[in-house]
Amino acid sequence: MSVAISALGGLGEIGMNCMLLDSGSEAVIIDAGIMFPDDGMFGIDYVMPDFSVLNYVRERISGIFLTHGHDDHIGAVYYLLQAVNVPVYATRLTAELLKLRLEDQEPDLPYDIRVIERNAVVSLADFEFEAFPVCHSIPEGVGYIIRTGDGIIIHTGDFKIDDTPRDGVVTDLTRVSQVAREGITLLLSDSTNVENRGRTRSEKYVKDVLDSIIQEIPGRAIVSMFSSNITRLADTIESAAEAGRMVAVTGKSMEQNLAVARKLGYVKSERNDLFVDIENARKIDDDSLVVMTTGSQGEPLSALSLMARNQHRYVKVKESDTVIISSRFIPGNEKAIFRLIDNLCRRGADVIYQAISDVHVSGHGARKELELMIEAASPKYFVPIHGEYRHLVQHARVASRLNRTETIVVENGEVLVLENGSLRKEGSLAVGKVFVDGKGVGDVCEMVLRERRNLSRDGVVIAIVGYDSRKDKITYGPEMICLGVTDMVAGNGIIEGAKRLVEEMVLECAKAGSEETSSNIRRELKRYFNRQLERKPVIFPVMIDY
Repeated sequence: MSVAISALGGLGEIGMNCMLLDSGSEAVIIDAGIMFPDDGMFGIDYVMPDFSVLNYVRERISGIFLTHGHDDHIGAVYYLLQAVNVPVYATRLTAELLKLRLEDQEPDLPYDIRVIERNAVVSLADFEFEAFPVCHSIPEGVGYIIRTGDGIIIHTGDFKIDDTPRDGVVTDLTRVSQVAREGITLLLSDSTNVENRGRTRSEKYVKDVLDSIIQEIPGRAIVSMFSSNITRLADTIESAAEAGRMVAVTGKSMEQNLAVARKLGYVKSERNDLFVDIENARKIDDDSLVVMTTGSQGEPLSALSLMARNQHRYVKVKESDTVIISSRFIPGNEKAIFRLIDNLCRRGADVIYQAISDVHVSGHGARKELELMIEAASPKYFVPIHGEYRHLVQHARVASRLNRTETIVVENGEVLVLENGSLRKEGSLAVGKVFVDGKGVGDVCEMVLRERRNLSRDGVVIAIVGYDSRKDKITYGPEMICLGVTDMVAGNGIIEGAKRLVEEMVLECAKAGSEETSSNIRRELKRYFNRQLERKPVIFPVMIDY
């Protein structure tokens, strides 16, 4: 027997984490996440792996194992379950967050979600999964010790080594070291923060900073973060309670996740009056209120962006407010975030963010922590996962410098085969991405994105002309509708020239008996606008036969 290991996503990119392990008679999947769109993916809400590649193993997939509850690890589980409805194994918090997402999609469909402890052992036919706790920016994260007939694999999930975690549970390097005595064949380890030297600060450090800010500011505090950062969410509420303030929450995902956190005991308070509905927040004195909101990445329709544009129904930002953006700036979102900060500053707010204050620490281990994991596991083979390609390469170099392991860097779709304790590359899967736009799943492809990019860059010209072929004359237009090309007043001369060109083309084609009038108009208008403006708008000729 051998085990084939391949990533459907998460290698060479941040997000969309999904890994397949296939013994030939049984297959399992670790995580199924989404990735947020980059600047060139116009209109796309998120991206997920193309699960159609699993068709060849569909019948032998026996389970899905989740490492933690962030969207880049669980956000695509609903779509995966449409392809393979198998048991999902997850810790209590991860399971509850997953249920929220599944209920948002189809609340009445039954799913088999099996809650496991952070040290659970799940025995399948060809695989045994043993969970072990890891620290991250969300409670109840786990890695997996995977026993196969061909060797032991460790999948770390996302982790950091925090000596003072807020939930009191440290990353269990002791268990990893114990398993290392048996001999770990392969370590698959998170690479996200390999470029950062030393160690990542403890989450406790952010709690102390939040305490200080919320205690000292004279006015209202507005705190924005990822709604899935349950630890930060709980710490902010605790800081507010300690400062004698009430808490109002706005943003659907934050409201939902707060409900889960309270249900599971991650948010506790002896005060019965701690929470106030956002509708009634304006009745509370500013120095007695903390508003918690979504929108830390500058999402245009988020609650914080609405506040920055003075469009939020219940919260109007003013000069006495302090806005705390307690999250990292995800690469690609910087422009939107700085635009958000500028707008908040224009409204007079004091804005505090990571570049000027320690209001955020990462949930991923820095280089020293990655080294500690490698040293604890002492694997025969090392494969970096979760990160851009440069992160994978740097992480592999870190492992090589420790002189304890053979490193292999792979990308999505490349297949690693573990057989009799040896690891090799062997072939690849035709993996891909599926774009989700509103209710459309997969109907937007690269060609559609290219068209959207073209439209955004050079605009569109619609040329409308009516022609009576029996009387051999133009009966309507030509009319030109230019969107995103040139101002209709300032560019009037250019537009009039385009109209004359269309008129000439229609009459010329009619005289020659050509049936390619629309194609000829499209070609000549492209040349015309490129010559006049050095722009290449998308051309839509509309011919009306009167």
